[in-house]
Amino acid sequence: MQFRKIVVGLDFTDPSLGAARWVANFAPDAEILLAHVVREPRVPSYVRSEIQPTLEGKQSTASGVRGGLRALATLIGGHRVRFDVLAGDPPAALAQLANQERADLLCLGRGRRRRGSARFGGTTAQRLLVHTRVPTLVVPALHPRMPIRIIAAVDERRGGESVFEVACGLGASGEAWVDTLHIIEPEVQAFVRAAGEGAPNGEATDHGAWRGDATAHDAAWLDQRAREWVDASLENVAFRTRRVASVIGSGDPGQEIIRHARHSNADLILIGRGGDASHASLPSGNFPLGSTTRLVLWAAPCAVLVLPLGSLSIGLRAPSGEGQGCLGTQVVELCTATRRQSSFRPSSAWRPRGSTDDGAA
Repeated sequence: MQFRKIVVGLDFTDPSLGAARWVANFAPDAEILLAHVVREPRVPSYVRSEIQPTLEGKQSTASGVRGGLRALATLIGGHRVRFDVLAGDPPAALAQLANQERADLLCLGRGRRRRGSARFGGTTAQRLLVHTRVPTLVVPALHPRMPIRIIAAVDERRGGESVFEVACGLGASGEAWVDTLHIIEPEVQAFVRAAGEGAPNGEATDHGAWRGDATAHDAAWLDQRAREWVDASLENVAFRTRRVASVIGSGDPGQEIIRHARHSNADLILIGRGGDASHASLPSGNFPLGSTTRLVLWAAPCAVLVLPLGSLSIGLRAPSGEGQGCLGTQVVELCTATRRQSSFRPSSAWRPRGSTDDGAA
């Protein structure tokens, strides 16, 4: 996996400094732009004239910030690191900078203190993601290790194939193990169980479950169908890696992703931004962010890379002898408008009772 240009947001706290050093090692060939935003609050008109000297004094503050950025740039990368000082609201300013620079990754640090309100959009990372669709990497404090265990949280949302692509690209370009994790939600389990309960006791339903033990049989059937879908999706990725496994779970997706990350001692979680259907009332120009992604950003024990579910252009570089015989760097375009057709066909297709082969009831 190769990121070509990365914008790193810095506020000179330990987490942000650690994130800058971490991402410099994570993407050793990338051009890095260190950015510090001097916050400019909206000043009420009735006090603006009184505090004008204070606002003018920010020029000297910016000069000191530039000195700190210059020293950090020299420390972590020298010639491949630039820096800039911006003014305004930090999330909006960083998003605008990333868009102007055509960056293919944004990076932020995350401190240890997390208030409960952060689950509902209170963190800088969450506010940033409302303004941009650039992939965003959030690195927790004291997380020095490079990713050797990656979790790719996958589902069927439109454009979600980008999570498969990026995860396998990272796995193919290094020594990382990848778990493609799909969580079956409770309402899906309940629907399948209810469909199985329509058969008389002791008779098989169309999908192989028995009413006498519907819960166990339906759960196994659903688990197998999900695993087949994940495995088929992996067959379609541009780069193959032998270090990948499909993992199927059930329950609340956010909680189960966090649980699996802790259990497997994961170093990086890849997840789509979500929220496509549930945030239609967002202000114009803002982008939705799903509740599962917000929870993972808030509670993950490791770094989190949030990917847009849609058009995404990234550099994928397969090591010698791996992938599909590719040499050098290949740019893979992922676009929901031209989504590849999956070759997945369930081994035991299930149809609701009374339906015909052409789908007409």
